[in-house]
Amino acid sequence: MSGGVKQQRRPLLGWVLWIGLLPMPGWGMGLEEALDAALQNDPAYRSAMHERDAGAESVALGRSHLLPNLSVDYQRGANQLGITNVGSPQPTQQFRYISDVTMLSLRQPLFNMADMAMYRQGTAQANYSDAQFSGRTQELILRLVQSYTDVLYAQDMLDYKEAQHRAYGEQMQMNQRLFDKGQGTLTDSLETQTKYAMSESQVIESQESLAAAKRNLSAMVGSDVNDLEPMIDRFHPQPLEPADFDGWKSLALDHNPDIAAQRYAVDASEQEMKKDQAGHAPQLDLVGSVGRNNQGTIYTYGQDMFVRSIGVELSIPLYAGGYVSALSSQARANMEKTRSDLEDKKNKLFVDLYRQYGSVISSYARIRALEQAVEVAKKLIDATRMSIRGGERINLDLLNAQSQYYQARSDLAKARYDYLNSFLHLNADAGTLSAEDIKKLGKSFARSTAVTVREMQP
Repeated sequence: MSGGVKQQRRPLLGWVLWIGLLPMPGWGMGLEEALDAALQNDPAYRSAMHERDAGAESVALGRSHLLPNLSVDYQRGANQLGITNVGSPQPTQQFRYISDVTMLSLRQPLFNMADMAMYRQGTAQANYSDAQFSGRTQELILRLVQSYTDVLYAQDMLDYKEAQHRAYGEQMQMNQRLFDKGQGTLTDSLETQTKYAMSESQVIESQESLAAAKRNLSAMVGSDVNDLEPMIDRFHPQPLEPADFDGWKSLALDHNPDIAAQRYAVDASEQEMKKDQAGHAPQLDLVGSVGRNNQGTIYTYGQDMFVRSIGVELSIPLYAGGYVSALSSQARANMEKTRSDLEDKKNKLFVDLYRQYGSVISSYARIRALEQAVEVAKKLIDATRMSIRGGERINLDLLNAQSQYYQARSDLAKARYDYLNSFLHLNADAGTLSAEDIKKLGKSFARSTAVTVREMQP
């Protein structure tokens, strides 16, 4: 390569290095910080929190049917009473008086199968809400990491496209100088110009993709997203624990929140059936009252009475027109549906679990292969430049080698991000995903983009 070409490259490389050494205005948002922000601001997660809080009240609602029901009734009124004795010469007698009635009543269920079923159903519904919220929390983590890596991948693509665009620009200038000196060909210049123009449109497209990815993440974290902590350049996947699929399957059966929620749904439907069947069962209540009746009726005019009573009340249903039987049959059908839904969820879970497990396993070999592809592509660029100087290769070969290098880097970044998301999905299917996993993943991201920018140029 001529001395003029080397001089042309030094300002670009110096500019890139200088950018890498500039003081950063602040660290980019890390994965853990993004999760903390999303827990506070993500609308879908906040909706899930309120849904969980509402479901937690089901226990109190069910228990209330087993506890005493105490009430106070009070009546006060102004009354006008007229009494006329038929056949009596005396005129009608008129009375005006104030009536005052107060009654304190107590009802305590002693035996009520429907109330017991409602209490157990409320407990199952509260547990269902807790399990659902656990699932929504894991969904938030998955959505956050996916959105976070989408931004990083879009940024990587923009960086790669810009670097490729600059490389084509340098190559175009060099081709033009050689052509002006009579050492190059018009074909080389046109080839490079075509690549340069196409790469410019790709840069614009990458900028739009990055802006869209940032808007999506901003909606989750509740603030504008600027810089993010990038993945470290020497990232390597960690071994799976447990290593075999059967181990993950056992974890999923025991801990998957969707499966747990559906089991509680089955419990709630069983209690609904028992509650409806209780329409044929007797009910026994303890009832008591304390009351004061001061001229409450025309029959107690002029009397002030104080009454206490306590006893039991037995109710035995006999016939309700077939309502109870139909309601019980409906509840049984709904219960069988929830059981079938449980089996369906298990089958779908195992399918997705196997897919995520296979994706993680295959990612190991894919990432290693792409790491080698990046190194080979980088060496190919150097070898092609030397071959061009020796007259063995042409300008188009160098452009193709550069395209292979940037494509390999892009594929490697995508493979790493896909691995992370598959790994988290696998843990979510197993029901073991938590915020602690995000803290561990935080080590896979760097605090500065300087190294990435400096190594961008082959």
